Amino acid sequence: MQPGRFLTAVLAAQVVGVGCGTLPACPAHGGPAWREVISEHFVVRTDLAPDDATRITRVLEESRAAMLATVWSNRPGPPGRIPVIALASPGELYAFTGPDIVGAWVHTPPFPETLILRDTPGGLEFAQHELAHYLGHWALPLQPDWFSDGLTWFLSTLKVDHDAGETIVGRVPTQLMARLARISILPLGSLFGPRPSDPRALADFEATSWLLFEYLFSKRPAALARFQDRLRAWQRPPDAWAAEFGDLTQQRLADELYEYKSFGQGKLARFPAVSCTAPLESRPVVDAEVHGLRAFMYAYASGSGRPALDDARREVAEARREDPTSVGAGAVAFYALGERSQTDREARAERIAAAHPEAWMSWLMLADASDTTRAARRTALTRALALAPDQPDVAAHFADLKAAEQAWDEALKFSNKAVRLELLNAGTMRTHIQALLHTGGCDEAMRFGDALSDRLDAAAATALRSAISAGQARCTEVAARRSPTSAAPDAGEELPAPAR
Repeated sequence: MQPGRFLTAVLAAQVVGVGCGTLPACPAHGGPAWREVISEHFVVRTDLAPDDATRITRVLEESRAAMLATVWSNRPGPPGRIPVIALASPGELYAFTGPDIVGAWVHTPPFPETLILRDTPGGLEFAQHELAHYLGHWALPLQPDWFSDGLTWFLSTLKVDHDAGETIVGRVPTQLMARLARISILPLGSLFGPRPSDPRALADFEATSWLLFEYLFSKRPAALARFQDRLRAWQRPPDAWAAEFGDLTQQRLADELYEYKSFGQGKLARFPAVSCTAPLESRPVVDAEVHGLRAFMYAYASGSGRPALDDARREVAEARREDPTSVGAGAVAFYALGERSQTDREARAERIAAAHPEAWMSWLMLADASDTTRAARRTALTRALALAPDQPDVAAHFADLKAAEQAWDEALKFSNKAVRLELLNAGTMRTHIQALLHTGGCDEAMRFGDALSDRLDAAAATALRSAISAGQARCTEVAARRSPTSAAPDAGEELPAPAR
């Protein structure tokens, strides 16, 4: 996923009417109380009133459950909890993201993917859109951009009607209506290429993607499910398309979509309603944590792409005045503000881990700060893994550690988990392919490499294929030595199968 995604108020049909960003005082200095609300799949930190905090948490849970029920037949979604920062005032969000932004999705490893929003219709709409992205990429870590956009727009219109006892999906997205009225259906070659950067071309791409997904979901659901199965097996998207929709030539696809746009789209699909009634946990958030959250947003949630590092440093300093071992502030300082390169980094990380042994991030920092032995790094990572077995960056760190130790079965176990949890950065992908080649997974390495190549530039794709080819001879030897009845390395929990 992208490092950060943002929704402007123009797109959300909602203008943030403030002239500048302002932050209220922290709770200890007369500002609004902050609290943390914990549900099964979300951790919401917010300065909203208690009832509003509870409502937003339940809305997020219901949206998640409804999406899984609609597209993936109620199968379990991603493990773990998504961090959410819900802000009460427009001035707060403005201070971090800049003007006319109603929400941000931040993905900057090793920090977990984090949703930032305001409690407005536009903010909740953005949250639903990003949650659809998140679940879609959990089910299919590698997918063509048209599929990602089409699925996301399709699920972003989902509504739970408790009075009628229904979950309704299939409405035309408001943002796409004008474009659909005068759309030119894009050719398949364009759909399987990269997402356009030009705003007008992007609007056509998103509208065509939504229309295509809506058509396939409504008219060809079994073939759409098989198409997803093929993507899960790392088949190249154009090949998977040809296998399942080979009869849809460019002209026939255009004809079908124009007809569906005129007479078929907008038909609503209805499913039983879901509700979130499980008890929620709640606790106060102290000032040091509030400053740590603000430092994170200044460092990573800038809508302009230029992090406000001076502001982040100020918030880190405020947090450390309250708690010198603050985990949140310490992580921002370590990974965003340069403390990782300082000579006292290991001692500082040791103090944080000693004060907060319950925080997986404190142990990950200690592992990354370690200047001593691989054993010390392994010990710190083991503590992080015990606390956060489903954090992708922890799995990726372990995969790298095991690869360095030439323990390739273990490296594959953890790289599989990191890939399954959608940590598809260059280092993780390289380790995963190396682990496959060293454990006899020759065919899967080729399939995975081919699927990745479609998302890389020409030079990087060529380098990737060359590296895989160079390892094939050794891989074949390893595969021949392994007994056909030997147990395969544990790849972790299976990806959720698509609905049929």
